[in-house]
Amino acid sequence: MQFAFFRLSACSYAYQNSLFPLGISGDNIIFLEVELERYVNTSIGGEMLILQDPLSKNIIETRWKGNLRIKKSNDARTFLLIEELAYIDISDKDYNLALLPYFEKAMEKARNELFFEEAFLLKTAGCGYERSCTMFQLEPDTLELALYSSLEPNSKQKTKIEFPKILLQKYENVTQLNFSEIETVEAESRMEFYKIWKPCSARYYRIGDRDMVIYCIGWGQKRGYNGIKEDQWKPNLLPVEQFVEGNDVMVHGQRFDSCQIF
Repeated sequence: MQFAFFRLSACSYAYQNSLFPLGISGDNIIFLEVELERYVNTSIGGEMLILQDPLSKNIIETRWKGNLRIKKSNDARTFLLIEELAYIDISDKDYNLALLPYFEKAMEKARNELFFEEAFLLKTAGCGYERSCTMFQLEPDTLELALYSSLEPNSKQKTKIEFPKILLQKYENVTQLNFSEIETVEAESRMEFYKIWKPCSARYYRIGDRDMVIYCIGWGQKRGYNGIKEDQWKPNLLPVEQFVEGNDVMVHGQRFDSCQIF
């Protein structure tokens, strides 16, 4: 019997911070926040030794670990913690199935909020990290030194993307560039930073008497990424708590959500 040995670096690493509106209570929108890191199961530091037996089927498992939180916000810019829902460590292969009970549990808890009204996810857009995506736009502003997202090019209804501190720190860790204090970074470098971000997906919600778009943007290595750009918005037929997604992240990549209320 022969065996083959391979060494893999932890190239599957990725980070996501996703926001899922559940509904509205008074002036506050209730969110489920999903903050997870992707990793390869390893016991040898940053590398994994794979023993591949040609007579058996060995699978190297990619996993996600991190925190699920219920939060509230009246402007979708600043968020207050309601409850730490769970810490999880799940297989990427079973991602949606494993997360579904937590989404449903979050909705059960949200329904206990005063005068709660459930959100409706009307449609979704898949951009596959392609800048040619026509369903939403990313527009760097060279004067303000900022990045904006909107549903249409040069729209007056656009939202400034706020980068979470933890994401800037992780970007700094990956690139070895000083971005944890982005306000101090010189203009040219900041604009280059904004230009690396690409449209991943978007979700259009109706929440009470408000409409909201969740823009998901990200960056990473396209090598090995199999996501496909869609040509148009797709209607959603699932209840909010049954729409589970978030593991669509490129290699060595990061993705996060930014909200716009209409």
